[in-house]
Amino acid sequence: MGVVIALVMSAILSPARAADVSSSVSLDIPPQSLSSALTSLANQADLQILFSQELVAGLRAPALSGTYSATQALQRLLHGANLEFVVRGHDTVVIRARNTLAPRRPSL
Repeated sequence: MGVVIALVMSAILSPARAADVSSSVSLDIPPQSLSSALTSLANQADLQILFSQELVAGLRAPALSGTYSATQALQRLLHGANLEFVVRGHDTVVIRARNTLAPRRPSL
């Protein structure tokens, strides 16, 4: 079974604006599927957000309205989903499963 990767490239739609995950932006994201919420965030914040549709299938995201950085918005959208994000460059974010394994302690 292949993994489908969703790539949201809103930068193509508005290349004159330089996106940055730390920049604040006004967001209006209604409660919806996590997939749709991530797509909305990417469009509104002018970012690329990469994620597997299988990873977010069946997950819901809360409403998000106000001024947030992309980092703050992602933290709120992913809260409780056992997912995390990694920033790649200034305008690309990768969503992945949170590593739930406890760190190994060296044996003495």
